[in-house]
Amino acid sequence: MRRVIETAIGFVSYYLGLTRFLLFITELFTGEKTLVAFVYHRVTDRSNGDVGYLIYDVGVDYRSFDVHVAAIKKHFQIVGLPEYIDCVSGRRQPDRRIALLTFDDTDFEFIKYALPVLSKHDCKSVVFAPTDFIGTDKLFWHLRVTNLARSVNSDGWQKLQSHAGQFKEQIAQVIRQSSVTDEECRAGTCRMLAHTLDQMDDEEVDSVVTELERIAAVKYMLGVTCMNWEQLAQIAKQGVAVESHTVSHRKLARLDEQTIRNELVESKRLLEQKLGNAVTAICYPAGSFNDTVVATASEAGYQAGFTTKPGLGSFALPGDERFRLRRVSMYGDSKYEADFHLAKMMLKRMLIGKSWS
Repeated sequence: MRRVIETAIGFVSYYLGLTRFLLFITELFTGEKTLVAFVYHRVTDRSNGDVGYLIYDVGVDYRSFDVHVAAIKKHFQIVGLPEYIDCVSGRRQPDRRIALLTFDDTDFEFIKYALPVLSKHDCKSVVFAPTDFIGTDKLFWHLRVTNLARSVNSDGWQKLQSHAGQFKEQIAQVIRQSSVTDEECRAGTCRMLAHTLDQMDDEEVDSVVTELERIAAVKYMLGVTCMNWEQLAQIAKQGVAVESHTVSHRKLARLDEQTIRNELVESKRLLEQKLGNAVTAICYPAGSFNDTVVATASEAGYQAGFTTKPGLGSFALPGDERFRLRRVSMYGDSKYEADFHLAKMMLKRMLIGKSWS
């Protein structure tokens, strides 16, 4: 029922021109054009069911993504990374609303599903690459947890429950209280495990997930991986900026200064060496950053840093604020829903401001 109501509201909003009206009113009172960066992870084909339970793993269906891009392009000029950095740095004062499309993690289906849509609409974009995962068999821990929850059988889960005591109490409690008897239980187990693991240090997370996989005798069957270097070179030739997502995809704010420096410097160096293009932006894994990370990114030669904090952008940001750039997610399966989502985005801008957390 909620979906029906939202679609109906979106339909009315679309034909009343609510988004265009809110953009006009906001810009009239603020005296500046709207600047926004949109964030995606996976663009895939969801018609045969979702591969995972977590939002990163599920992704956006390519048909919905097509709708998103059309809606964004209707109201904004979609630019590339250099133009966006010029705006936030104050080197450019555009006379149109500006949008940037960003993709984290270099999902392997980008070429098959996202790139054709971007080409259709003649749009530039940015992909943030964690270099340790490019052309290797390394996997993001959340994918491994999803795979565990989907693949483990009842015997494997019973073994995990019998060995729960060897894990930290938070993990042990999730194992003891969860089950994998049906899809709903598996999804709930996956989300609770992921939430608990997310509070731990990256090295500890890896060791815990490895041990869970060993006890449950689970092999990775999800199929979701990162692009390789040849694929990154291919999309770079087609106008996609390939930028840094660090080396190991660890939470930077939890690392010491030297390790932070290595993560930022080495990923930039390797991307430039492999692809032959200057790397000017860093996207902080899991949105984890602090003042040390910001200062180090500037010293390492980056011109901008993207977070996961929700909100709109600003022109001519002072000081190091261009290393704290906000982004927003995009939703909607129809043109009415997508347009209404943009209308709600602008309503937030009017009522709350540019920063939403």
